[in-house]
Amino acid sequence: MFLPFLLLAATPLTVTVTPVPASAPAAAPVDPTHMTGKQIREYNANLQRSDPNYIRCVSQEQIGSLVQSNYVCHTNRQWTEIEEAANKNARDTVDAMSRQSTNGR
Repeated sequence: MFLPFLLLAATPLTVTVTPVPASAPAAAPVDPTHMTGKQIREYNANLQRSDPNYIRCVSQEQIGSLVQSNYVCHTNRQWTEIEEAANKNARDTVDAMSRQSTNGR
């Protein structure tokens, strides 16, 4: 009953190590929701607007209020992920509704 385990334990283990170049430091994830406007401007100073790490802030009106709005800030990469998730959700909803609307035909 324990024979497969013994065979697995007896096989030699090989490990491959891939060196990481020192010139390409990993970018620390940034959380723009806790940054001030000044910090965001300083962060964006050396980035192109099309850079995935560039932070964009959007004013969104608050539902139920005629005056109040909120600023929502995300990186371009995060905005892309949010849009893709929203589009997928919309497509899934339309597909589910179209399947139900045929009423078995």
